[in-house]
Amino acid sequence: MGTDLTELCRQLRLAHVVEYVAQQQDEQMNELVERLLVAEKEGRRRAKLGSSCSRRGFLT
Repeated sequence: MGTDLTELCRQLRLAHVVEYVAQQQDEQMNELVERLLVAEKEGRRRAKLGSSCSRRGFLT
């Protein structure tokens, strides 16, 4: 399993996901999970930025 997937799971606090994927030994699944987690991380970043801007009155 790649370090990228391990790091993404750590950042997103998904320790059990990385454990499960490590047991599967399926490269296609690893790639899919990694793409899904990148999308989730980006979505969380956008949501946080939107909330921050909204609280500061930049978005009405």
